[in-house]
Amino acid sequence: MAAAALTAWLGLQPGARTLRAFSTSVSPATRSLPERTSRTERLSKRKALPPRTEKMAVDQDWPSVYPAAAPFKPSAVPLPVRMGYPVKKGVPMAKEGNLELLKKTEEWEKNKTEADMEEYVWKNSSSEKNILETLLQIKAAEKKTDVNKEELLGTKEVEDYRNCVVTLKNEGENENTLSQYKESVKRLLNLT
Repeated sequence: MAAAALTAWLGLQPGARTLRAFSTSVSPATRSLPERTSRTERLSKRKALPPRTEKMAVDQDWPSVYPAAAPFKPSAVPLPVRMGYPVKKGVPMAKEGNLELLKKTEEWEKNKTEADMEEYVWKNSSSEKNILETLLQIKAAEKKTDVNKEELLGTKEVEDYRNCVVTLKNEGENENTLSQYKESVKRLLNLT
């Protein structure tokens, strides 16, 4: 019974060895294998693409290439950047593999979160909300009811305030200018 099932199963398989009418061949059709190429021939056929920097324009839109602060990528900068000390009056190192061009991320940069940076952001901050409330009260006192946020933020008072905040932050970070910082705060708060 097993032998009968085996012969029936072999007969159903494609390319099975069966006798064909008007044929003396019993073996299946011979398949020819494609000729194999050696590894060196295959490697020589591959052509290396030119560097991406050769295709890029020097005056391109740089924010699209580098949208945020990132380590230096030699493949993304089409300028012939060379940095380093030339050894024995030679040419400085090329940008590929030059460790001086890479930005090393400091520990304090890695640990920053958005919550840490909120005080430096103007949009949707408490300072902006306070200014808007104050300006809305002023406009309400002047009987102007149809005032939107964009008009208020575009006024001269808000621009002056934003510039003062930026100036205070930039000048106040140095210990040598602490007295100047205190004086500018007094001027800002009209205490002098």
